[in-house]
Amino acid sequence: MFDIKLLIVEDDPIIRNIYYRVLEKTVNEMHLASNGEEGLQKYFDIKPDLILSDIKMPIMNGLDMIREIRDRNANVRIIIMSAYGESRYFLNAIETGVKGFLIKPVKNEHLIKIVTEQANDILLERNLAEAEKRRIEAEKELINMNITLEKRVRERTKELELEIAERTNAQLLLRESEEKYRLIYENASDGILLVQNGIIILLNPTMVNLMQDIPRNLIGKPLYKFIKSKNADEIKEYFLDEQPLETEKSFEVMISTKREKQKWLELKINIIDWDNEAGYLVFASNITLRKLAQLNLTKLNKNLEKRVESEVEKVKSQQQLLIQKSKLESLGELSAGLAHEINQPLGGISMGLENIIYKIAEGDLNTNYIKSKINVLFQDIDRIKNIIEHVRIFSRDQQRADHSIINVIEVISKSISLINRQYLNHSVDLQFTYPEGIYTTSGNAFKLEQVILNMLSNSKSAVDKRAAQAKNHDFNKKIKIEVETEDDFILIYISDNGIGISDKIFDKIFDPFFTTKDEESGTGLGLSISYGIIKEMNGLIRVESSPQECTKLTIELPLIKG
Repeated sequence: MFDIKLLIVEDDPIIRNIYYRVLEKTVNEMHLASNGEEGLQKYFDIKPDLILSDIKMPIMNGLDMIREIRDRNANVRIIIMSAYGESRYFLNAIETGVKGFLIKPVKNEHLIKIVTEQANDILLERNLAEAEKRRIEAEKELINMNITLEKRVRERTKELELEIAERTNAQLLLRESEEKYRLIYENASDGILLVQNGIIILLNPTMVNLMQDIPRNLIGKPLYKFIKSKNADEIKEYFLDEQPLETEKSFEVMISTKREKQKWLELKINIIDWDNEAGYLVFASNITLRKLAQLNLTKLNKNLEKRVESEVEKVKSQQQLLIQKSKLESLGELSAGLAHEINQPLGGISMGLENIIYKIAEGDLNTNYIKSKINVLFQDIDRIKNIIEHVRIFSRDQQRADHSIINVIEVISKSISLINRQYLNHSVDLQFTYPEGIYTTSGNAFKLEQVILNMLSNSKSAVDKRAAQAKNHDFNKKIKIEVETEDDFILIYISDNGIGISDKIFDKIFDPFFTTKDEESGTGLGLSISYGIIKEMNGLIRVESSPQECTKLTIELPLIKG
């Protein structure tokens, strides 16, 4: 079977199928067309190697199709078939360059024979073309190789010429360099030693002066014998190590000289090859003055560190006192509310005792009455106790208090209970709203309460100032607390219709000790402390304000469910 593409163009479907069956074992790829126009399109699509075509066909005859193909490809092989014996058909076919003629009806063996001959010629031409292509490519490659080789020969010739010139120059430079290195070696400001197996092989005059000895007393001696600092053993191990991990090393060492004077040297060591053996090239710098200065500086630093620690402790203590002062100021502001909270149960206790005394006087006292009254009295006593305990814990230092799961609504409610009476006395409309839901987070309840009280104190101060500035007395002082949840956060909004915050001081409101109040009214720590507490709870505070209109603070805390 031949590996070629054959296009059969025949209008008679029966004959077309017969040709297909006859040739299907001879050619591995065949395509069929029913007229010249279809055959021309198939030619464009598949680019066949051989075309077997009838002459007389509808739409477009075989000769017209062949002419169209020849206009585009003069080399494609074509075999024509015809039932007509007239010579004009074959003459016209010859003009189009056909390769064979078959007269219908075509015998199978003739069809196979002529297709086989053409297929052999096609494969032969294909092989010749490939061989020619390979020959041309080989010639090109050979030409390129010759060009490359000639270029490399020229380049190498130039390189050799340059190499010879460079070697000549190098020999001259080497002699000059050796003289320069000798001068550098002998006149270097640093000491230079060559050490092998820990033994001093040679050293320059500067090193001799540093050691305050003569060369014959130094050469041939172990270098580490002259080292008196604590790292002498480490240096010994380094010089005696046959394969040290570090090829460059530096040490600060103390040596004793012949005149028993102590000197500090910095040794910078490089491993080199010396007479085909490993050697250590050592550069030694006198750092005695620097070392003494470092020792003095270390002493000064220690004294300075102690003083700094002492001053820091003083500052921390003063800051803690100021924080406590801020808390006490808050408690001072809360005193009216606390008095009211305590007076209510005290009034109940007083009234209950009066009732008991009255019953005793009337002689109408019984056990059940006493028990019920005493239970009520103890409830009022527990209420007073809880208020006092709450204030006591609130007022003490909470710096090291542990975090726990707290209910934000309960904390805010307790804060409001402490100041509600005071705000009513100052005609402040304080509102607290929140939808039903879960409002738990992690933190210290008393610290969060301090934040809420600080925020409310600032809001009260703002609305009081605006009321004082109002020309009429119809201004209503309003503070509103709203709580809601959004995604995984609890949002606390504290807004007021006070004087607001001016643009000049807006960026400073969280700075420690910054305050717009007088010295007796505030320390300037409220917002700074609040910012630190909220940050400690993995939250944040945002402030929005319109001067002479309103201020809104937003506290965002992580929501902990379950």
